[in-house]
Amino acid sequence: MELDAPSRDALAQALRSARRSAGISQKELARLTGDQIDQAKISKYETGVNEPPLGTLLAIDKALGNTRGAILRTAELIDTDVSTDDAIVSDPDIPAEVRDALLTFYRLATSGGLARARERPAQSEVLEKVSQSARRRRRSTKGA
Repeated sequence: MELDAPSRDALAQALRSARRSAGISQKELARLTGDQIDQAKISKYETGVNEPPLGTLLAIDKALGNTRGAILRTAELIDTDVSTDDAIVSDPDIPAEVRDALLTFYRLATSGGLARARERPAQSEVLEKVSQSARRRRRSTKGA
C-alpha cells in the first residue's frame, strides 16, 4: 500500500499506540509475532520510515490480541461506516446470482445460524450454490 505522508504518520502513530497500550516493548512484540517481524522493522514502521505490508499489520493485530484491522481503523485508513452487506452489494465483480447467495451465507454465518442452516433444505441449497460458484470461479481463473 502506497500511503501519502499524513496517512503514513497516522499509521505509524496507531502502531506505536497499540503496542504501548499493550504495555510491551518492540522486542516483545517481535517475539509475539513468532519472530515474523523483527524489532528493527517494527521501529521503522512506528516511525513511519517504512510502511508495513497488510499481512504484517494483521500479524501485529493478532499478536496484540486486537480484532483484525484494528490498527488500520485506528489510523482511519479503512472506512468503518461501510457494512459488509453494503460492500457485497456494491461490489461490481460479484455476479448477481452469487451476490444473493453470498449475502445469505454471510448473514447466516454472523448470526450463528450457519450450523442450523445445514439442517434446512432452502439454506442448504444456498450453501451449495455458493460452493458451486466458488468452484466455477476457481476453474475459470485457472484457465485464464
